[in-house]
Amino acid sequence: MPKMGPEDILVEIKRVGICGSDIHLFEDHLLAGARPYNRHPFVLGHESAGVVVNVGEKVADFKIGDRVALEPSVACMKCEYCKSGRYNLCKDMDMMAAYPFHRAAMQNYVAHPAAFSYKLPDNVSFAEGALLEPMNVGMHAAKRGQVCNGQSVLVMGAGCIGLMTALSCRILGVTDITVIDLIENRLNFIKTIIPGVKTICSKDIDLVTVFKEQTNGQGADVVFETAGSPFTLKVAPFVTKRGGKIVTVGNIKGTVDFSFITINMNEIELITVFRYCNLYPMCIDAISSGNIDFSSVVTETFPLERVQEAFETAINEKERIFKVMIDMEQSGQS
Repeated sequence: MPKMGPEDILVEIKRVGICGSDIHLFEDHLLAGARPYNRHPFVLGHESAGVVVNVGEKVADFKIGDRVALEPSVACMKCEYCKSGRYNLCKDMDMMAAYPFHRAAMQNYVAHPAAFSYKLPDNVSFAEGALLEPMNVGMHAAKRGQVCNGQSVLVMGAGCIGLMTALSCRILGVTDITVIDLIENRLNFIKTIIPGVKTICSKDIDLVTVFKEQTNGQGADVVFETAGSPFTLKVAPFVTKRGGKIVTVGNIKGTVDFSFITINMNEIELITVFRYCNLYPMCIDAISSGNIDFSSVVTETFPLERVQEAFETAINEKERIFKVMIDMEQSGQS
């Protein structure tokens, strides 16, 4: 049982999503982000929701029985970045399931600061509560790109973060959204979630030519790279409208062959994204509104006892699976 501080709540975890970063550490556990790491064991999981079972003596806003989502990035709230409102840049950030692995959510109980916990409305499920974390990434990206009604948006990558980015753009008023990916099934799935979204399967085509033809040679006002692929970022300048924006959401490791002369000559802004900040309440309201079917985003669920199978499914069945989630309430039943 984790130890609580006076400003913490103790949460019985009910759902945990498997994120791409969890998969990266599962496949290569000696490399934690960019840092070599060989101390074991450590726990994974940072997309989570559950029920409060105890509260610290200084906690006033939560009570036992409250259903909550946990924001996994806990900042110091004292440094210049925190004080300016950009706490996602805090140098003393304690992120779940990240170096140095102090805390994580893929376990029965988690002690978490009340300040980074959020009550779930009655009509928001635990699974949707766990999906709030990737939705925050997408919403932060959309806001960094300053998207608005009347613009055209291209999302490069139809994974969970690509979906959440496209959804966030729709929530912020964008109707002209195109999503590209190599996997047709993912694109078809996204069309069931976001009515009216356009898709392009980029397998075996000249993406630049096809997209430029669809936009009368203009390109998109805002292009989001969400695949974390050197190829898509390399292509991004050539599918972006003059004076437009490229927003890098995916984490791309290694060197990218990128045409800076193209973005310079077209005055294209290159904007980066690191996690998110100040968006959980907004994303909770968006899910609670009922305008978006978030429940179908989870395509496979496993009990904790089958977590090995859950990870292998997420890795090996990418064409069929969209989001894999661990259902802690099934624990002991399978």
